[in-house]
This record gives sequence, C-alpha cells and structure tokens, in this order.
Amino acid sequence: MYAVSNRMAPTRVAVREKVMAEYKDLDRKVMGNRTSHYLHGLIEEGTTPADGTIVLAHGEFDAAYSKNSNLMRLLVSTLVDDPIVFIGCRLREPVMPKVFNICKEQQRSRQRVLRQQGRRSKPPPRFILAEMPEVEGEGGQLDEARSREQQQEEERRYRDMDITPVWYRDHSQLRRALDQLAGLKLPRVSPPWEGGCDAQ
Repeated sequence: MYAVSNRMAPTRVAVREKVMAEYKDLDRKVMGNRTSHYLHGLIEEGTTPADGTIVLAHGEFDAAYSKNSNLMRLLVSTLVDDPIVFIGCRLREPVMPKVFNICKEQQRSRQRVLRQQGRRSKPPPRFILAEMPEVEGEGGQLDEARSREQQQEEERRYRDMDITPVWYRDHSQLRRALDQLAGLKLPRVSPPWEGGCDAQ
C-alpha cells in the first residue's frame, strides 16, 4: 500500500522535488507536492529487506499500526486534515476500522472546539473509487440481486468509515469516475471535420 500526496502548504511558492518515504521513516512534515509514501515498505528489485522495514506478517501489522507509530501518526493526521481519494484498494485490512474510528474521534473533538468558538468547519471529504461487485450465479451468469446486495454491504462499510464510494463498472470507466469526482466536464468527441474534441 502506498500513498501519493499532491498537497502543498498554502504559503509555499516553489515546487519541491519528488520525495519518497518508506515505512519506519514516514513523516508528514516531508509531505509536499508529489510525495510518495510506501506505507508498508518498499523492496527494491534484487534486494533483501532488512528486518523491520516492511509490513507483511501479522506481527508487523500490529507494530506498524500501534498507537504511536510513525505510520499511525501519518495516516491519522492525513485522514483528519486532507481530502483523500482511495484508488486501487478495498480498505479491508482488519486495522482500517480502528484507524478511521481514531480519525472520527479527532474530527468530533475538533468540531466541538470550533462550535465553542462559534465557528464551523466540515471535515475534508474522503472518497473511494470502487468497482461494482459482480457475483456470478448458476451457469456463470451475473446474479444481479446478490451483486446489488454485496454493493450495499460494501457501501455501508465505507460509509461507516466516512468514505463516499464512487462506483464504476470496469476499469475502462475509471477515468470517467475520476473526472466526475473532480467536477470536470466530460469531453465530447466529434470527427475532425466537425471541430475535434471539446468539453461539453
């Protein structure tokens, strides 16, 4: 699992060089424009990882997601403070509800303080681009009822983590889902003799 940040502090003007951080050395302070964080570590081709530098086994997950670990500090502060779009993951790791519950508590606490000060602020949105479940029935045919039921179950799980799912049918629709999420106009394609491609 990795995270890519495209955020910059509002007061910065210069574009920072690409930064890469790996598990154990994760630090939100270095998150800037075009930052990649390998949350569970990185194994370079042809190398053997040192002990404690990757997260694969159950015990490694327990250590990585312990209360005050670098990974938890990075995840919680990012999820609490920044808008997030999850792509290519299902967030099914058993630790994910714990992570999102911590975030909810921090956001509720922040909301209480802001209300006491007479101010209001909405938590940043979280989205997941999720492929619609397709459950096969007898004879290899799509079982629409069971597929819909599974989608509703996944929708509840995401909503429990304060994540809004954006569903797509297959990976060819992923670009359209991203454009829709970003509020971009969908391109209208016409032949070159009619002016080519433009936005609706």
